[in-house]
Amino acid sequence: MLLNHCHVMPEGVFNKNRPEEGTLQHLNKIMEELGIEEAVLFAPFTYQIPEGSYRCNQWLWELIRKKRQFYGFVTVHPLDPDALNILNEFANKGFVGVKFHPAIFRVCLDDSAIEPFYAEAEKLNLPILFHVGIHGWQVNCYAPILLDKIAQNHPRLKIIVEHMGGYEFFHQALAVVRNNPNCYAGISTVLQEDYSWYIPQSELMYLLRTVGPERIIYGADFPYNGLLRIKRDIEIIRSWNLSQEDEENILGKNLKRLLPLKSHSKKNGK
Repeated sequence: MLLNHCHVMPEGVFNKNRPEEGTLQHLNKIMEELGIEEAVLFAPFTYQIPEGSYRCNQWLWELIRKKRQFYGFVTVHPLDPDALNILNEFANKGFVGVKFHPAIFRVCLDDSAIEPFYAEAEKLNLPILFHVGIHGWQVNCYAPILLDKIAQNHPRLKIIVEHMGGYEFFHQALAVVRNNPNCYAGISTVLQEDYSWYIPQSELMYLLRTVGPERIIYGADFPYNGLLRIKRDIEIIRSWNLSQEDEENILGKNLKRLLPLKSHSKKNGK
């Protein structure tokens, strides 16, 4: 299993009272407990490592460069003057995707100034995972429907529509994924009723029927979700009576097919 959507950060950043929470050591324990072999890790945001975007990504690279079970995603503000250089450098170092959080970055998804960033990710074959779902900023700037234009303009760009917009924007997200074969449905933090972006099971069953399990990707949203929540998520997916192949696709194989894994070996100097 390849576990998507894991935020890792230095000790004490996520929880000062329990410094290990949110660290790679903490994630390793969860993976061992659940028998998970691999994970996608997101570089921290600049409010977590305040030395700037380059340092955030360099920190993650240094942390995992000799650990082949981990795959790094670049986290960088798309309008950072050095954003394209950061994408290229860390793609060359073996990072295999991009985490894009418009509400944290305070950018609108369809801002024309971001087009060079999307084009560069497309050229580098780096999938972009977009957070779409209520997050306390202007929802007109990150409503899922905006991803349709991006997907149409960049047909070779692989897009993960994370949280599928949550309950509030599920149908927009569904329309985008159904309309664009380069878009994938991210189902992180949507499966349990007390989750922030919970989507009812009836809607998820419709997603399975219309999009198909080959374009659905589970994500943990670690450390915001810990061992028990991740374990319960996996149990819910396994309760859907899917074939073993479909289960395995949702729990990591779909994602792995999107990643430019030839570059993964570069981080180990091979």
